[in-house]
Amino acid sequence: MVEVSENEELERVIPIIERIKNNFEINISIDSKKHRVIDEAIKCGAEIVNDISMIEDENILKVLNNHDVFYVLGHYRKNEAHQNLIPEVLIDISKKIDLLISSGFDRSKIILDPGIGFGKNLNHNVALLNRLSLFHSLRVPIAIGVSRKSFIASLNEDEPPDQRLAGSLAMAIWACQQGVQILRVHDVAETKQALKIYKAVVDDDL
Repeated sequence: MVEVSENEELERVIPIIERIKNNFEINISIDSKKHRVIDEAIKCGAEIVNDISMIEDENILKVLNNHDVFYVLGHYRKNEAHQNLIPEVLIDISKKIDLLISSGFDRSKIILDPGIGFGKNLNHNVALLNRLSLFHSLRVPIAIGVSRKSFIASLNEDEPPDQRLAGSLAMAIWACQQGVQILRVHDVAETKQALKIYKAVVDDDL
């Protein structure tokens, strides 16, 4: 995978953020691990920072503390294999949460993402999904992105991304059962309908 330069990343995302901000009243998220890109994106209107680097660049801490934004801490171990997955992920995330708080960042603005598909094989992904409820022990909201990911195809018949809707909906319902508060999805209307029907039956409020 080719690394995108900071300047190229800025050229790609800043005009889009500005255009969205000028035309729609919606929350905007910036997905980056570069502190300058994050800073410029927030100045243009981004309100959520999504970082899968585990704060690889500690200048991100300074940027976060200069703005009122939410921060999604995505789990990823760079060039390091997992020996005991669940405890390791919990410990890794806990340490970064402590780092954020010790830098002055508000705990109520932190969201954790266990990092499905990032530096993890099929068995790792399944194990994380099976134990999602354990991450509530870290006392911050949980976000996951499983929509259309390759592990869905690996568990079924190697479908291409645009044919993974059913598996994505199954994972969305499972995550909801585990108390996950935030879902990243491609198929918004379909996911919304699936969760609405699921919750109506579970709550029996008809």
